[in-house]
Amino acid sequence: MNTATWVLAALGSTGLAGAVVALLKLRPESTQILVSAAQGAVIVQTTVIDRLEKQLKETRAEVSALRGIVVGVDELRRDLKKCRDVIERGIRERERLEAERDRLREGLVTRDEQVLKLQGRVAHLEETVEVLRAQLNRQEGTQGG
Repeated sequence: MNTATWVLAALGSTGLAGAVVALLKLRPESTQILVSAAQGAVIVQTTVIDRLEKQLKETRAEVSALRGIVVGVDELRRDLKKCRDVIERGIRERERLEAERDRLREGLVTRDEQVLKLQGRVAHLEETVEVLRAQLNRQEGTQGG
C-alpha cells in the first residue's frame, strides 16, 4: 500500500484528525503528505459542495415549478366549483320548467274538457233554438192563417 492510499484510508476510517496523527508518526515528509492529503480533501469537498449547490438550484427550480402547478390546480378547482354551481342551477331550473310544463299540460287538458263541454252545450242550445223557431213559426202560421 503506498503512502497516498494509506493517507486516504486513514482519512476515511478515522477522519482528518486521526490521519494527521498517523502521518506525524510515520515520516518526516509526513507534513508534505498531510498537506497533499488536505488539498485532496478540499478538492473532494469542493466538488461535493458544487454538486450539492447544483442539486439545490435544481430542487429550487422544481419547487418553483411545483408551486406554479399548485396555483394552476387551485384555479382549476375554483373553475370546477363554478361549473358545478352552474350545473346545479341548470338542474334546478330544468326541474322548475318541467313542473311548470306539467301544470300547463294539466291546464290544457282541463281547458280541452271545458271546450268539449261548452261545444256540447252550444250544440244543445242550437237545437233548442231550432225547436223554439219551429214552434214560433207554427204559432205565427196559426195566427196568421
